[in-house]
Amino acid sequence: MRETAPVVRSQNSVLRDIVPIYSIGSFVFATVVVVGIYLMMLRLDPRTATVVAVGSLLGIAAVGSLAKPSWMLVATNQVGRLEGLLAEYRYSEDRRGEWVPPLPRWLRWGYNRVGIRRQHGTVLVTGPATVLRDLALDLKCES
Repeated sequence: MRETAPVVRSQNSVLRDIVPIYSIGSFVFATVVVVGIYLMMLRLDPRTATVVAVGSLLGIAAVGSLAKPSWMLVATNQVGRLEGLLAEYRYSEDRRGEWVPPLPRWLRWGYNRVGIRRQHGTVLVTGPATVLRDLALDLKCES
């Protein structure tokens, strides 16, 4: 039997993932960036200001879709290795037992955290899709 990596699935519906802004903090961040770029481009080259601002919004959406809130199930015997991998990624465990990314405080939105919860003989891992995919591949390589 072949070993496979845990499957990473989105926490949201496909329709919800079309607009990949998942918190107030990320909305404010995207708004400030897009409006700032638009205003800067109005001064530099007014004819392209809208195109560049829309392009920056699409870029933010692309990055947001890669980091969408997701989940995967792993075996209970992999929890120790999972926590070791998170420590290697420089995540730190907070008081609530969630793993916090090595980002500035203003970029630590709730869905950037990795949660590990035991339930019904398996372990539910939640967090950004990019991180969970890396964890799944690393867990598969170690099987």
